[in-house]
Amino acid sequence: MDTSAGISLGPSATLLCVLNGGDPRVAARAQGYRELVAAPLRPEPEPPRQGGLAGLFGRFAGGKLPPESADTRFPFARAGALLRDLMAATPPGVPRRVCVAVPAWANDVQRQQVATGAREAGWELIALCNEPSAAAMASGLLRDGDGTALVYDLAADHFDVTIVAFRGIDFEVLASDGLVNQDAAVPLHQRLADTTVPCKRALAYAGLDAAGIDSIVLVGEAAREAQTVDFVTTLFGKAPHTRFDPEEVTAIGAAVHASVLETREA
Repeated sequence: MDTSAGISLGPSATLLCVLNGGDPRVAARAQGYRELVAAPLRPEPEPPRQGGLAGLFGRFAGGKLPPESADTRFPFARAGALLRDLMAATPPGVPRRVCVAVPAWANDVQRQQVATGAREAGWELIALCNEPSAAAMASGLLRDGDGTALVYDLAADHFDVTIVAFRGIDFEVLASDGLVNQDAAVPLHQRLADTTVPCKRALAYAGLDAAGIDSIVLVGEAAREAQTVDFVTTLFGKAPHTRFDPEEVTAIGAAVHASVLETREA
């Protein structure tokens, strides 16, 4: 029986996933943050970012942090509304003890806003985890042992690639790179081609070549397209992990992370 679960706060939906005895499933869903930032009200101002996790992960060359586009940035101060909606949609008997995935570039103040919102909504928060690391945890490498996972996250207006190494139940982010403010009107084949350089940079940062990647995880709405699967397979010489829906995989990985943390506590 599940005792913990994972939450992802995505643009199109906020999801609660449970592991369900090794067969992960979405247990509840509510509105995504795109509906909040698309509202007529101006987004609440965010605290200025420091280097934070994005700098630590070497996400962008030269140590520069990109501005998030005003119409899609995550509304940290309003995360509680998403988490309250999800609580209201969660059936009886589903765990309320959770790990919540947040953007890797979030600073300490923004992460605290999510944590506070979760607790005020009634969730028992085990931990926050970074979205790319959570997605990587759905690769199966935690179960299978040591290995390296690459997370290829292609959303409507940005791209992120993250490489995570697993050693038993421990993990380490080796490298991350990406693009922001991609034009969603550009044909998908061009958007995919534009991800080639960030992917190669991330491999170089990690000291790996494509053969050193054991599992590839797709994340994001555009990752559902067959064209994306074919491109990634050609780029890395390996088919991506397609067991899970790319829009659900982060919540599933957050549930895996919650389960691992509970095991450590036992």
